[in-house]
Amino acid sequence: MPTRYYLTIRQADVVGPHTLDNLREWLAVGAITRSAQVCKAGERTWMALSEIHKIDFITVNVQTRLDRRKARNRANWYSEPATAKQLAKLEYFGMPFEPANLTKGRASELIDCFTAIDPGREELYQNRPATPEQIDRLRSLGENESELTYAEARELISEKEGEEWQHLLEDDAPLMILENMLNDSDTLEICHYRELNASQLAQMLDYLNREHPRWQNSNRFDLGKLVPQLFPELRERNPKKGGSSLVLLLLLVAGAVFAVYKFGRTDSQPKTDQQSSATPESEPPALATPTPESTPVLTVEEWKRKAIAEYPQLAVSGSPFNLAFVARYKMYRGTSYFESSDWPMRLAKECAESVQGK
Repeated sequence: MPTRYYLTIRQADVVGPHTLDNLREWLAVGAITRSAQVCKAGERTWMALSEIHKIDFITVNVQTRLDRRKARNRANWYSEPATAKQLAKLEYFGMPFEPANLTKGRASELIDCFTAIDPGREELYQNRPATPEQIDRLRSLGENESELTYAEARELISEKEGEEWQHLLEDDAPLMILENMLNDSDTLEICHYRELNASQLAQMLDYLNREHPRWQNSNRFDLGKLVPQLFPELRERNPKKGGSSLVLLLLLVAGAVFAVYKFGRTDSQPKTDQQSSATPESEPPALATPTPESTPVLTVEEWKRKAIAEYPQLAVSGSPFNLAFVARYKMYRGTSYFESSDWPMRLAKECAESVQGK
């Protein structure tokens, strides 16, 4: 039986006992420090973690775990800023961590370690009452449960969102893909028709499913050529001519050359003594630093639609992309991966990298 050690955290709380390999992994990851106090199970003497013989020795088991972490850390979302929920959970554990420049990936890694180090604290966290945000989310999903724990609410939300996501893939995704293909600005301009409304898109989808079942594999411009035939009222009467654009461009260039010539000559005239000795009454005002617009926070549903629009194969049931997405979704269930609303796009990007790498 492997040797186990008790570990002191939060100055006075004792957790464990944990195996030596666990301590080695957490030390290598940075979840605990070498000065942490430990006591061998069955003994009474406490000492610093650094005093354990060969504490820095990385066994095959520990190396395998670290390699898994490195593989996950290559995901695009790893380097994004940590979420407020991640920071709140880290603070709940009361264990030291560096919040400055903390990324989602690093926060997720620390949460995994802290949960393993102190499972009792994790149990308290999961058994607390559901948050107001969780209750609101459940109501939006058609559930009126209120007497739930945090863990129960999270599981129910995950289950309902999975059902909603599957519904979206099966029912709504084809229409969203078609809208993305036909109402694209380039398609509208090249195929000379105006944007389709919701009713026209539904009619177009019905026609394509009936006459061209494999339409999702078609070029958007080939599909766009069908629109004026099926909806003559959308046909552009006077499509823009390339010649008029060229004339307008030439006029703009000519005007610019004339302006440079005229004002260049004016500025090049020598200044008079009166002009050179004139002192401006005041300095010109400094340009105000533009305030960056805040990025709107999208809902999970909006991120789902964006993911499907960017990766249409996600909506094709049984495709490698679709299967990879479902598999990763199941793998991440019950983790902090879904705490940020952009998880559908992050998960889709991971799948894209995975499918392309094969």
